Amino acid sequence: MVMYPVNLLGNVYEDKYTVCRAVVAEKSGLSFFLYFMLTKDSYKNFDSCLKDIANVFWFDDIAKVVLPDGTGSGAGVK
Repeated sequence: MVMYPVNLLGNVYEDKYTVCRAVVAEKSGLSFFLYFMLTKDSYKNFDSCLKDIANVFWFDDIAKVVLPDGTGSGAGVK
């Protein structure tokens, strides 16, 4: 599972969402993308939400999630 930012080019969605993050998971050549529209406040808690998402989408043969702060289910995996 990979997380990356989506550049909104300064646009604001529905007059409140200023940040967008995408999460991509893949198995057997099939990928799915989840896009999260966030406010500045909700973005601060996104890493904890991502941990919950990683627990929901569990694949034995997919790399575990490592969050930007170095924590997560794949922390320490080389």
